[in-house]
Amino acid sequence: MSVLQRFVFRCVLSLARHKKVTSRVSLTRIPHDLHPNERALGGYVKIDADAMGAHREQQLLGRNLRSASSRAPIGGAALRLAAVVCLLLWGCVGWGQSPPPGEAPAEKHVARAEELANKGDLEAATRELQRAIELDPNSATTRVALGEVLEAEGKSEESIREYRQAIQIQPKLAEAHNQLGNALVGIGNLDSAIVEYREAVRLSPDSYEAHSNLGDALSEKGDLDGAIAELRAAIRLKPDQADLHDSLGSLLQDRAEIDGAIAEYRRSIELKPDVGTAHNNLGSAFEDKGDIDGAVREYREAVRLSPDSAESHSNLCLALKAKGDGSGALPECREAVRLEPDEPGLHINVGRLMKGAGDLNGAIAEYREALRLQPDSFVTHTDLCGALGARGDLDAALKECHAALQLKPNFAPAHDTLGDVLLKKGDQGAAQKEYQEAVRLSPRDPAYKAKVEKLAQELAK
Repeated sequence: MSVLQRFVFRCVLSLARHKKVTSRVSLTRIPHDLHPNERALGGYVKIDADAMGAHREQQLLGRNLRSASSRAPIGGAALRLAAVVCLLLWGCVGWGQSPPPGEAPAEKHVARAEELANKGDLEAATRELQRAIELDPNSATTRVALGEVLEAEGKSEESIREYRQAIQIQPKLAEAHNQLGNALVGIGNLDSAIVEYREAVRLSPDSYEAHSNLGDALSEKGDLDGAIAELRAAIRLKPDQADLHDSLGSLLQDRAEIDGAIAEYRRSIELKPDVGTAHNNLGSAFEDKGDIDGAVREYREAVRLSPDSAESHSNLCLALKAKGDGSGALPECREAVRLEPDEPGLHINVGRLMKGAGDLNGAIAEYREALRLQPDSFVTHTDLCGALGARGDLDAALKECHAALQLKPNFAPAHDTLGDVLLKKGDQGAAQKEYQEAVRLSPRDPAYKAKVEKLAQELAK
C-alpha cells in the first residue's frame, strides 16, 4: 500500500473544512390562502440568499425559509481545492513537501498535481492525476482526488465516473461515497446522493462531514426530522463547528421551534462572531418571535459585517418598516437593489415603500422594472394596478389588474384592487362584484368584508 493510500482517508476525515452557511431572509406575515409561489401582496418579498449568483429565482413565500440551496456540502464545491490538497498529501502533514526518496512514480505525479492545484491550474493537475492513475489504476484515493479536481472544473459526469470507479476498487472507502453524494447533489439527484451519504455514515459513523451532508440532503427532500437528527449527530462529533449550529438553527426555525433556533444561532455566533449570516439568521428568528427590536439589532450587525449582502440590507429594511420607520427602511431596500439589481422582489419592496411615502411615480417605475425582470408575476401586476389607480391612470390600471387575473384568476388581492379602480371610474356595481369575489376567495380577510359592507350601504341610499 502506498503512502497516499495509507494516510489519505484519515487525512480527509480530520480536515477542518469551511462550509457556506445558510442565510435566511425575513418576510412579513400575509394571508395563507394565496398561491404558494407568490404569496406576497400586502407583504414583502424574499430573495434567495444562497442562489445569488448565476442562478437566481424569486420566491414569494409566506414565512422565513431556507434558501433553495442551503450550503455547499462538506468536501464539496465550497472547498474542493482544500479537499484535493488533503487527498494529495501524505496524511495531511508535510504540506508542500516532495515525496520521500524512493516514492513510487505514480505518487510523484500526485505530488505534482498537488502543487498545480494549489496554484489553481486544475487542467494541469487533472493531467498529472490521470498519469498517476495510468501508472497505478487501482488507487481508489487517487481517483477520488481526480474526481474532486474534475468537479472543481465543472465536469460533473466525469467526476461521478471517477468516484464510482474508486468505490468499485475500494467499496468501504467512506470518503468516496461522501464525495459521490456531493457530486450527485450538484446535478440534482438527491435520492441517489442520500443513498451515498447513508453509506458514508455507515462506514464512518464518526464522520461529522457525512452526517452533516446527509442532514442537508434530507432537508432538501423535506425530511426535517431526519435532517435535524443528522445535524445533531454532526454537532456531537464536532461541537465547535459554528456553521453546524447555524444550520441546525435554520432547521429548527423551519419546524417553528424558535427558542431552539435562537439558541443554536447564538452558539454559532459565540464560536464565530464575525460571520454576518449568523446574525442575519438570528434576526429572522427574533422576527418570528415578535421581537422586532432584536431583529433590527441583529440585521444591523449583519450589515456591518457583510455590507455587500443584499439579503441583510433587505431584511433590515423590512424590519424597520415593521417598526414604522419607513424613512429608515427605504435606504436599506435601495441598497439591496443596488447590490442585486436583477432581483425583482427587491424592486417590489422599494416600490411598496415609495408608494407608502406618496411617491407614486417612483413606485410605478420600480414595479415596471420588476415586471421587466419577471413578466409573469401576477403579484407585481396587481401592485402596479394599485399604483396606477392611485395616480389616476385608471385605464392603464385596469389593464394591469386584468393581466394579474389572467395569470391567476383566483388571486383575491387582484379582485380587491380591481374593485378600487372600478369604483374610481364610477362603476359601483362592477366594483362590488370584485369586492365580493375577493371575500369569497379570502373570507378571513376583514378588510375585504368591510369594503363590501360599506359599498352596500352606499348602494342602498
